[in-house]
Amino acid sequence: MWAQIKHLQRNNWTEKQIARPYAAFDGTLADALQHTLPTIIPPSHHEDAVYPLPRVVFRMFDYTDVPDVSNNLAVIAMLLISGIVELRC
Repeated sequence: MWAQIKHLQRNNWTEKQIARPYAAFDGTLADALQHTLPTIIPPSHHEDAVYPLPRVVFRMFDYTDVPDVSNNLAVIAMLLISGIVELRC
């Protein structure tokens, strides 16, 4: 993992694994009509309130981490999909 962090640091923290579909529309979004949204007031805290504990999952894959791409892509895809499924359940 340290090698991945150092690799990202050398690349000015630029990564290509996260999809950014909005980047293609940057000019359009910048010129678009801005909307004023109403103020959102969260519910107040009560002493007997029970909050879910945070859960952190950190997974990062780089093609150089996989020595034999043909055998390990399925494993990486399975881990990524299982993470998405866990988040939605």
